[in-house]
Amino acid sequence: MIQVEVALNAIIFSMFFALISTELMAASAITLKYEESEKKVFKFLVPIWEITGTFFVFYAVNIEALVPSAIPLIAYTFISYILIFLILYVGRNAAIISAEFIWKNRFVKKQTLYRIYAFITYLLGILILIVYTALLSGVGINYSARTFDISRFLLFLPDDGFIIGSAILIFGLAAVFYGLRVNRYLPLLVTILGLIISGYSFTKLGDLSSPLLLV
Repeated sequence: MIQVEVALNAIIFSMFFALISTELMAASAITLKYEESEKKVFKFLVPIWEITGTFFVFYAVNIEALVPSAIPLIAYTFISYILIFLILYVGRNAAIISAEFIWKNRFVKKQTLYRIYAFITYLLGILILIVYTALLSGVGINYSARTFDISRFLLFLPDDGFIIGSAILIFGLAAVFYGLRVNRYLPLLVTILGLIISGYSFTKLGDLSSPLLLV
């Protein structure tokens, strides 16, 4: 029987995952169909980007309460990646705030700022997937020294497949989620391809009964 704390953590993670996935799909739409995104994407994106970080912090705090040793392990092991993440996160917020509330096409085009936002959002998504995938597979992590070797991680093909498959899946779902005008069969084919690659890679990551999967 799953404990209440674990179930609550899963719910919080699901909310965070839904929000970040929505942003990643928005970034895909902005990159591929900016003009159409102005009408179909921005009305969803502007309210969401402000609370994604809140749910991320909420999730981290809940992890600290659920598994007290997890946060220090992750913090020391991925310290450089966390620093990069925080810098990029500030840049992401600055880009969308400038586009919507400050410059408004006066100094830099709104389209340019949104494309910067989309690019940074991609990078943030990749960093999150790297940490999450590394914790699942364990490849590249030296738990005793609390270090992470990115080269070993990348040489393990299931790690690469899970990240690439997830990215393809996001691209496939973006057109459907936001109702973009594309070939009606293309999103389905791209989504199926992403599911196959990420799903198969996930089964090869390691022990799927690991408690980290629930955390």
